[in-house]
Amino acid sequence: MTFRTPDQWVGNSSRPTKTLIAQRNLVELLDSAALLLEVQGHTDDALGLRLQGLAVLKQALGKDSLDVAASLANVGEEYHRQGLDEPAEQALRRALAIRELSLPASDPDVIASLRQLGDLLAQQGRYKEAAEFHSRVPPPTQPALGPYRPAGGLAFPDQEILVFFGTNRRHDPSDPDSFGSEAASERSVGYAVVDISGAALSAAHKAEGDGLLKFADPRQLAIHAIRTLNEEALLGEIRPRIEKASKFPREAFVFVHGFNVSFKNALRRAAQLEHDLGFDGAAFVYSWPSHGQFGASDYLADQRNSLAAADDLRAFLEFVVAKSGARIVHLIAHSMGNPLLLEALKQLQSKPAWADLHIGQVILAAPDMDAGEFAAAIPSLRDVANGITLYASASDQALIASTVVNGLRGPRAGSVTALGPVVVDGLDTIDITAAGMEILSFNHNSYAESPALLEDLRNLLQGLRPPDTREPSMQRIGNGTGAYWKYRSIAK
Repeated sequence: MTFRTPDQWVGNSSRPTKTLIAQRNLVELLDSAALLLEVQGHTDDALGLRLQGLAVLKQALGKDSLDVAASLANVGEEYHRQGLDEPAEQALRRALAIRELSLPASDPDVIASLRQLGDLLAQQGRYKEAAEFHSRVPPPTQPALGPYRPAGGLAFPDQEILVFFGTNRRHDPSDPDSFGSEAASERSVGYAVVDISGAALSAAHKAEGDGLLKFADPRQLAIHAIRTLNEEALLGEIRPRIEKASKFPREAFVFVHGFNVSFKNALRRAAQLEHDLGFDGAAFVYSWPSHGQFGASDYLADQRNSLAAADDLRAFLEFVVAKSGARIVHLIAHSMGNPLLLEALKQLQSKPAWADLHIGQVILAAPDMDAGEFAAAIPSLRDVANGITLYASASDQALIASTVVNGLRGPRAGSVTALGPVVVDGLDTIDITAAGMEILSFNHNSYAESPALLEDLRNLLQGLRPPDTREPSMQRIGNGTGAYWKYRSIAK
């Protein structure tokens, strides 16, 4: 724990008393031991140490100190990990009340408390109550990185964004810093610096916040550096990023791209998501060996390459979850990245720590896979993820072409047929056919090119579910387990 108000440990004297020094040292020791026990999976013992530290803080500083609020927030998280939601809610509400007494509404600690409470209530299905807290979280006011500098000392301008990557692509012989379309024998990890230039931002603002790739050419989303590191060196860049996050505290997302995407365009897409969502946690992209071209032979090769990468993606997800320091890791897959992600998660289910993966929202955009296989994969994810969302469309030409290439054996999971989209218990299915004309292109990137859908994604990452509680444009269709949501364009 980092003490917010060290002056309170001094009291009225010019220096701390021996008793106060001893109390502070004890709290720090208890906090460090609790963290160690959490990593080892001994949550009951960790909670006991958290409660001891809280008692010491109350005795030393009084029950309304900001350090007591920080301790209460930690205790609330520990209760929640053990499924004890009632005491978790009590602790988190008390932490918020203390912080709001002493801090402005814009303070990162107040925002963190609002989001913790909102997320807890949303996970219990208390969506209206959750919305009251989520609605008080101010929207991002600047590009995701702001003034941040990575811990390793690399300096870059504020208009540039850092994206972390994992890939099983082979190094590109014509561009040694980048990666080509062939598979490698082992995974590489590192980071890239992507320019979100003034020109690109201006274009996006003129389009009312649409995704940057729609308006900016590669020079405006230029990649200024690609650095391959070993895992330990990379963690030195990742952890400070996660610790500094205030809008998405201790959170990360992993983006898995789809068919017809080069390595550099995968980096650009992840940077676009990070910027457009105002995400200040750690943004990761996993890039498998796509040919980066459109054609039937390229499609079939990409299909084979994507599924062949499942074991490597599984290991990369374990690396992010276990070592990055993120409290929550969101997963976002697009197109052919969906069967790859679902297969990697299936492999993880055999691991002893499957239930402790800290997966937040699983977002499945335009899945290019058989609808029946997709539906069969969802039930096993319901207990480990905070929420699962499907974005589907009736007019996605890439999925229509995929249906033909796959022998017309049945609809793709990301399609909406005359009978409706894929609906599975525990899955929030959203029909985004009306999102805009860009969905008719073979790039099928509508989920990242519509302002309304970007806002929906942003609210979804903040834990607000179901869809009609976060967006007035989402209309509920049907009832019970057969219900889904449909995006309606609302005139302004």
